[in-house]
Amino acid sequence: MPAYAGIPLTHRGVTSTVAFITGHEDPTKEKSDIDWHALAGIGTLVFLMGVKNLDRITGALIAQGKPPETPAALIRRGTTPDQKVLSGTLAAIADLAAENRFKPPAILVVGKVVELRDTLGWFDTKPLFGLGVAITRPERQADDLAKLLAAEGARPIAFPTIAIEPPSDWSELDAALAGLDAYQWLVFTSANGVRFFFERMQQKGKDVRDLKGVKICCIGPATARQLADRGIRADLVPEEFIAEGILKAFAAMDIQGMNILIPRAEKARDILPRTLKAQGARVTVATAYRTVNSGRKKEELARRLAAGDVDVITFTSSSTVTNFFDIMGKDFTLPPSVRVACIGPVTAATAKQAGLSVDIAQEEYTMEGLVAALYRAFQKSAPGTGGGAERKEG
Repeated sequence: MPAYAGIPLTHRGVTSTVAFITGHEDPTKEKSDIDWHALAGIGTLVFLMGVKNLDRITGALIAQGKPPETPAALIRRGTTPDQKVLSGTLAAIADLAAENRFKPPAILVVGKVVELRDTLGWFDTKPLFGLGVAITRPERQADDLAKLLAAEGARPIAFPTIAIEPPSDWSELDAALAGLDAYQWLVFTSANGVRFFFERMQQKGKDVRDLKGVKICCIGPATARQLADRGIRADLVPEEFIAEGILKAFAAMDIQGMNILIPRAEKARDILPRTLKAQGARVTVATAYRTVNSGRKKEELARRLAAGDVDVITFTSSSTVTNFFDIMGKDFTLPPSVRVACIGPVTAATAKQAGLSVDIAQEEYTMEGLVAALYRAFQKSAPGTGGGAERKEG
């Protein structure tokens, strides 16, 4: 555990001795078994379960000759994203613990090795360390974002507000699949669209050879990666990862009379097919999947919000916003300390329409861009405190 706080128990340039001591002896014992005089001469001391007895421990060591200025550190919930480290001197650590309301479970490390934390600290110095981030993406897709967040030290909190399911009626997509050779362009607006399109394609006895001569456009790198995973490179990935980006790209082409297929969610904005039709294209919109309420319970997130576990809540699509309020209630309000982060202007607009204040926006409308935006929004507290990212005051 001390290693996660950047504190080695021994170091050839500091000390080669270490002792582990209980900080909470049996209260019914008439006499302590601890040899405080012997302990005062050991380089590193690690006390287990000693938070409630800090005054007695530090006082006994100082009384037996341990210098009052000896570095000391308390480590709470070590190795977890909730890790807290409080550093001070042997003489001051008990008062510091009281002032900071430092609660057990924790261990106390005493010795000059504590000073190495400033240079060896690595775990709780990550940019987003300890930041509680609620993820409203579908459960199947939350892992990628959770891994990115965890790598930066954040605490991912899964609260999927939507689930992705096949359409209630396949007829639109089946008809499109039956006439694939008639299309010049296939436009995917999400990774889910790619997944359900190809799964249905396979179910209907077709494969990628049926796409010969069809160019493919994808919104965003995540959608393009989903396509690449199937051995296909997108012909076009617009610089803007929204429908308007596709429209700008197609505006530079002559699409008069072209047949364009858009497999997408059951409910989606009509700006893409409407504008492409206005440019002279023949557009087929086929429902490939639908978003439904995840079935999560309001109490599940409300409890964590009330406990202060959530510092920021992320929304990755308009449907995650609308379903969030379907679950929590239309009049639900977030605690003022919780920030809101959205991917893309469309999601942000939906959040604002729902009454949310969007605190964090990113330059790149991807999961990586979202994490980068959180990185910029939350600055680390002072080195050596292990306090994690700074929170907004409620």
